[in-house]
Formats: sequence, structure tokens, C-alpha cells
Amino acid sequence: MAIFNSPTGLVYVTDLINLANTYMGGYLGVFILILIGFGSLFITSNFNSKEQFIASAFVTMIFSFFLKYMGLLQDFFLFVGVAYFVIALIIGGTRGTRGA
Repeated sequence: MAIFNSPTGLVYVTDLINLANTYMGGYLGVFILILIGFGSLFITSNFNSKEQFIASAFVTMIFSFFLKYMGLLQDFFLFVGVAYFVIALIIGGTRGTRGA
């Protein structure tokens, strides 16, 4: 059983978030980013699959910048968020050129 010291001096929400990030070993931002990615996929479910994929990747990329700015995300996962958006643009931007 883990024994945690009682946190004192928590004044702002960012203090609580940083404490949770410390207890989670620095992976709180990754879990938040995964939840945002899946949530944006479900929210955009009324679009077709390519538009849904691009919209979800864009939202995930924007939130990865925010989480990196807050100090909750490592550089590698920021790169993964940007790469997800670039791959979504490449896949979603290819259209069939039938008849041309």
C-alpha cells in the first residue's frame, strides 16, 4: 500500500494538477491527451470518417501544445500529437481521382 504525504499549501488548481502529475509519474498529460483524442472522435461522429479523423487530430494537436505549455507533457508526446495531425492530413487529403 502506498503512503502519500498529505499535501499542504494547495492554493491554485495548477498546484493540484502538478501534484496529481507527480503521483502518476509524469503521465497525467498523456492520459488527458488520450481522453481528448477519443472524446473528439466521438463528438465528431456525425462527419464522414476522413473529416472525423482530421478534426480529432487537430483538436488533439492543439491540446498537446496546451499540455506541453502547462508542463504536463513530455516532448515525445508533443511530437506524437503533431505527427497524428500530419498523418491525418495526408490520409484525409487523398481523394479518389476517378475519371481524371
